[in-house]
Amino acid sequence: MPSNGREELCRIALAIAELGVSAPEYIAYRLRVPLHRVRSALAMMESFGWIERVEADKSACPCSKCPLRKICPVAGRAEKIPLYRVKKEVLEYCKRLIDNSKGK
Repeated sequence: MPSNGREELCRIALAIAELGVSAPEYIAYRLRVPLHRVRSALAMMESFGWIERVEADKSACPCSKCPLRKICPVAGRAEKIPLYRVKKEVLEYCKRLIDNSKGK
């Protein structure tokens, strides 16, 4: 994981943006980060105004497209999982930050 806190938040924002909306469990799996750490980062990002909670039906959850959804305990409670969306200006900022950090 990156040592810079903003880079870590931006990696989470980019993971959310991959699907348009995303759940904390997916982000933790995708980035190989503990779920409690992702939830803390999401709470921080939400308070900064970087992301917003999305009210959506079960079909909007990434779990609805997963081939293991019938046996997965997370997919079974998909309607209770919070979904998040990244604000466009934050996404642009994060892309620049990550690109600049790769150029070091």
